[in-house]
Amino acid sequence: ITKCDNCDNCIDPPTVEDYSREAEIIISTIQKTGQYFGSNHLIDVIQGNSTYKVKDRSHHDLDCFGKGTNLSKDLLQTLIRQLIAFGALKVNLEKYGAIEITNTALEIVNKNRQKITYFFIISN
Repeated sequence: ITKCDNCDNCIDPPTVEDYSREAEIIISTIQKTGQYFGSNHLIDVIQGNSTYKVKDRSHHDLDCFGKGTNLSKDLLQTLIRQLIAFGALKVNLEKYGAIEITNTALEIVNKNRQKITYFFIISN
């Protein structure tokens, strides 16, 4: 793509970083919690927050619990939104907004296939 020096992306380019590992953590957490929960609960599990809901469903016993203690809630929310926009995740309104994985998400975490790297744009 040719740089035009006229649009926002050329004048003030966004920061682009590889968050593939974080995407794998999010997708794995959705799988291991049964694809029945929204983003707030998933973020609590990823960050290792022992909320009543997390303990009540024994999600504190999952190996994904606390895998993202270093990740902020804002970053995780941004990554979840971008994974939804990308088509790797979908929101099931019939299950009250539960986040579910798609075949694209399986390609991200499937170790039997060639490693796929996804880059996410995080605003400056």
